[in-house]
Amino acid sequence: MVINCQKKAKYKTAAKFKAVGTGLKSTRNLYSNLYNPFDTQRDIIWVDDEGMRAMIKTSSISGLEAGLQLKVSRNGKGYFFQDLCNLRYEVPVVYFDIAHDYDVVARELLLIQYSRGVSNSNIILEENFVRASAIDYRGYEEVCFYEDLVMALVTGKMTIDDLLVHKDVENNPTFKNSLITAMLSQLQIDNIIV
Repeated sequence: MVINCQKKAKYKTAAKFKAVGTGLKSTRNLYSNLYNPFDTQRDIIWVDDEGMRAMIKTSSISGLEAGLQLKVSRNGKGYFFQDLCNLRYEVPVVYFDIAHDYDVVARELLLIQYSRGVSNSNIILEENFVRASAIDYRGYEEVCFYEDLVMALVTGKMTIDDLLVHKDVENNPTFKNSLITAMLSQLQIDNIIV
């Protein structure tokens, strides 16, 4: 099955696939053959019910595995910028710009692309370099929220005890479940459910 990345995939075709995170613990448990935390090209891939991976057709490569590369940073120009400039990524890059620097990164990227004489079709803003907040603003805000909490913990502005009684954490079942899972995963018990 081929999905063309230059055209919108037909809904009927796209609906046959589900997104799978290549480095997630749940992927390791449910789809061990798809688990690859070291994949430098795809943080997310699409598979159908039989485990077949979605493929895309490009002008240069036939049968390229569909996927997304996710980047979360406060400094896109320092973190992955050179990789973008060097066209390292085969699949679209979705950027969670914690410091709201997507426009700065995009502008600089286009200027460098122009100065190198690189075709404008190689980097297409909001198609193969995508602002995460444009896709899912609530998801983007949640990532920013978690990043703020982690930074507060790392810098000592918040303790674990503070985190457990934080009003936003208390009202967030996803975050509470993540905390419980993280704590349980640290226990040296093979099976705690009887």
